[in-house]
Amino acid sequence: MADIFGEERARKVQLQMDYDPQPPFPGGSPASAPPELVAAVTQDAAKWQSEREQIARRAAAALA
Repeated sequence: MADIFGEERARKVQLQMDYDPQPPFPGGSPASAPPELVAAVTQDAAKWQSEREQIARRAAAALA
């Protein structure tokens, strides 16, 4: 992934997967990742979660 999308994105995906048996980069879990990486992944997830909630609300309204 790092070869295609860059190391930063690969580190984020590794952290999102909580990939820490032998990660290719340090910081495969929130406990071992730098705080700024954890914050960036948390912020990215919040954006997607908000979008998913809006979609679910629209779908529920359409079914009502």
